[in-house]
Amino acid sequence: MKNNLPIAFIIGAPRSGTTILCDVLGEHREIESISEPYFIWDWKSGGGLDDVRTAADATPENTGFIRREFSHALENSGKKILVEKTPENCFRVPFMHEVFPEAKWIFLYRNGLDVIASMNIEWRRRVDMVQKRDLKALWKTAKRMVMRQKHNRHRVLALIHEATQNFSLKPGRLFNKAKWQGRAAWGPRFPGWQQELDRCDNPVAFNARQWAECSQAARAGLEGIDPSRILRISYEDLVQNREETIREIETFLSVDHQPDLGAELRPSSLGKWKAYFSKDNVALIESIIETQQSELGYKQVS
Repeated sequence: MKNNLPIAFIIGAPRSGTTILCDVLGEHREIESISEPYFIWDWKSGGGLDDVRTAADATPENTGFIRREFSHALENSGKKILVEKTPENCFRVPFMHEVFPEAKWIFLYRNGLDVIASMNIEWRRRVDMVQKRDLKALWKTAKRMVMRQKHNRHRVLALIHEATQNFSLKPGRLFNKAKWQGRAAWGPRFPGWQQELDRCDNPVAFNARQWAECSQAARAGLEGIDPSRILRISYEDLVQNREETIREIETFLSVDHQPDLGAELRPSSLGKWKAYFSKDNVALIESIIETQQSELGYKQVS
C-alpha cells in the first residue's frame, strides 16, 4: 500500500501563470516546489505521438519510480508539502491521479487571449532557433531546463534524459524535432495535432487550439476527482487580489500564512494581447476558443 505523500499539482496551460505561481509557493517556508520535471513524467511512458497519459499508463514500475522521485524531493527539502507544475500535465490528470490518489490540485486559468499571445511569442522564438540551427541557443535552452531543477539528483536525471532522448545533430531530430515528427514546433501536443498543424496557415490558430485543448482536457480530467481536493483560481485574481488569493491557497494546502508571499506579482501583465494581435487574429482566435473561454467566464471581444 502506498504511503500518502503531501503533494499538490498546479494544472494549467503554458503561459497561464503556472511558473510564477509555482515559484511564489516555493518561497513559502513550508512548501517545496519543483518545475517541469519532464524527465520523471516521461520515464517509461514518454515518446508517444502526443502528451496524453491515461490511468492505464500508470504501471507499477513507472508509478513506483515517479513516487520515489517526488518523495525524494520532499524529504530532502525538509518541508511540509510538495508542489509541482508541468503544462503538459493538462493531458495527464487521470494518469497522475492514479499515481497520486492523495494529491491536491490547483487549476490555474487565465484569459485565453493573453495566454495565446504569450504562447505565440515563445513559439516564434523556438521556431526561429530551430530554423537557424542555433547551437548556442540550444545549449542555453537545455542548460536552463536542467538548472531549473533544484536537486542534484534531478539534474543528473535531466541530463541523462536529454542525452538519451533529445540530443541529436540530425536535421530531422535537432531541437526536439523528433517529438514533433521532424517539424519545428513548441508546447503541449494534443491528440490530432499533426493534422491541425498541417492545415494551419497561421501559427496563431494552432496556438489557440493548443490552449483550447489544454483547457478542455484539464477540466475534463479534474471532473473525476473529489471536488474538495481541487482549488480553481484565475490568474487575474492572483495578480489583482494577491493577498486574498494567496491566503486561499495556503488554507487549501494546510500551511501557515506567510506575509508578503508573492509581493512581486503585478497586474501589468493583463491585457497585453490588445497590443499584440490584429483585429483579424482576435476574431480567428475567438472562433476557436469561444466555448472554453465562455465556460471559464471570459467574454468575447470581437
